[in-house]
Amino acid sequence: ASLRMTRAAVRGRSAFRLGMARPRHVSLCLALALLALGDARVIRKEADEQRLIGWLGEVPREASGGALGRRHGPRDDDANDVSSSDVLMRDVDEPSTRALDVDVSTSSDVEIDPASFDLERDPRVERLSDSPRAYLFRGFLSPEECDHLVVVGEPHLTRSTVVGGAEKTSASDGLTNDVRTSFGTFIPKKYDDVLFEVENRVAAFSGLPYENQEQLQLLRYRDGQEYKDHSDGLSSPNGGKRVATVLMFLREPTSGGETSFPMATPREKTADRLKRARENDELSPCAWRDGRGMAVQPRKGDAVLFFSFSQNEETKEFTKADPASTHASCPTFGGTKWTATKWIHEFEFKTGTWSEPKCVDTVAACEAWARNGECLKNPGFMIGAETAGACVRSCCGDDEQIAMPANVSAWQTEFCASCEHTSWPSRFKDMRLTGG
Repeated sequence: ASLRMTRAAVRGRSAFRLGMARPRHVSLCLALALLALGDARVIRKEADEQRLIGWLGEVPREASGGALGRRHGPRDDDANDVSSSDVLMRDVDEPSTRALDVDVSTSSDVEIDPASFDLERDPRVERLSDSPRAYLFRGFLSPEECDHLVVVGEPHLTRSTVVGGAEKTSASDGLTNDVRTSFGTFIPKKYDDVLFEVENRVAAFSGLPYENQEQLQLLRYRDGQEYKDHSDGLSSPNGGKRVATVLMFLREPTSGGETSFPMATPREKTADRLKRARENDELSPCAWRDGRGMAVQPRKGDAVLFFSFSQNEETKEFTKADPASTHASCPTFGGTKWTATKWIHEFEFKTGTWSEPKCVDTVAACEAWARNGECLKNPGFMIGAETAGACVRSCCGDDEQIAMPANVSAWQTEFCASCEHTSWPSRFKDMRLTGG
């Protein structure tokens, strides 16, 4: 089966027609309280763990493209004296056309027109609470879109980490912590047409520009994994305040996995529904909390929008953090829960977007570097990390004399798959089919 699907097919069949142009604190006291609630043993980040954002005290994710290992090329006498400044940094404005046999022709017939969409009056959207301001959109994603995002993200999963605590040494450090026990990854913006469509839909739902979004975070929970009480709200030089979250459910567990807002003030309809669910033994203790707050049960395709900062109705300015936005992902007891999260800032958030990998060398010295073992010693620079490296052609040519890492990452497998007539395209396909 083909690994590609044309953009025309996706856009022609997609359920949501956005009609939009393609692109061009929480207080310190609360933070300390939540840290105490975690009561967790902090473990230093292992080499293969990826920093996942969203926890109190953590900074937003940097633009993608940082290399694993050295961030510059080798400096060998045999390398024709080419320095790292000669590396061409690539980015594109158009999304990729890849997808893995995802048929979106049976998507829901729900449409969102950004020009006329009214969050408060649309019959498909339910306002869950006023504090925090939170909404539920049922059927926001089609089943096929949910499955596609899982297929894309599963090979890249790593243990989720947080930033904060006594052992934090820099803003880029990631720490594993019992507060957060899921596995997750990030997918670059505009990774493919399906994701690009979802990202534009998130912009329409939230009423905030596409440019203000961070990269998509995918999380997988099972076997009791959870993310205890935390807040998404923070302020950053990049994008200003992180003011809103859109949480999408891609797969629902058989038990548990609710998103709990223990400090929320639910609307009457929401409170009545939760009470009935508790009476029917459909809510976990984490979600019910003796009737305090509210919770959202995970249903495949549904999306929750909530705001972490209060907004002035006249000026539309996001002013102060809303403690009621504190939330948790309750333990998943049966089956597996997958979520996709978009964090959105008040201003443009600068982050890398996906560049279609090409089987090329961007530095003349790549062949010499590869022969000198740099594909093995410096794979982040040579092959790539989240964006393709400088020497894909020289490293991925199936040359037995070129030493490669014993464990090539999922991203690196995808970069090497751009080299046709090698073993890498079939490896990439097998990786997708088997989930890594």
